[in-house]
Amino acid sequence: MQSKNINNIIAVLAVVVVAVAVLNLSVTFMKVSEFEKTLTGYATGYVNITVSSNIQINLTNSSVDFLAGAVNASCDSAILYTRGRNLPVIICGNWSTHSAAGVSPHGIAIENTGNINCTLTANSSDGSVNGDWIGGTAGAGATYQWNVTMSESGSCAGGITKNVWRTANSTQAATLCTDFSSVDAGDEVMLDVNLSIPADATTGALSDTITITASPQS
Repeated sequence: MQSKNINNIIAVLAVVVVAVAVLNLSVTFMKVSEFEKTLTGYATGYVNITVSSNIQINLTNSSVDFLAGAVNASCDSAILYTRGRNLPVIICGNWSTHSAAGVSPHGIAIENTGNINCTLTANSSDGSVNGDWIGGTAGAGATYQWNVTMSESGSCAGGITKNVWRTANSTQAATLCTDFSSVDAGDEVMLDVNLSIPADATTGALSDTITITASPQS
């Protein structure tokens, strides 16, 4: 009987020793874990940057210059129009297809060099109606038109109908694009001009200024 009690006591002590050993292992593990946290720090850092919106356009060709010329004697009027970066068309007139520098007159190229899409408008500063600044009444009289095309695919959405000649706006700005893209592969439009010059047009240097504006989308 006494031997049995001794065995029970030994068994209990063995369990206690095992329990204490497990507890010591747990405490040791927790202390090692805390030590690792102390070594690594577990600090958190952040990088913050703000990119500002920038609306900007560039006219890679800002003028159309046909130089001096006249209507052919056999015609009531002459027609001159640009075709993007191709040679212009001149009918019934002797204006040059090349400027003094050897560069052909071509459309006004407008590029969105900003970092956001924008609204693009244009208007004539002449303030007259349908090319009155050219003068003359022969034939059908003077006409002044422009045409907007996308020289890069997807560059211009909304606004006036593309690839259609229309009277140049002088009383209010024409909206060329409501969504002028800033994506580099598609951020350029071309504004071509079409002039009808009567045989009795005003002589001398004639010109008109087109104001092109980029603004935030509404």
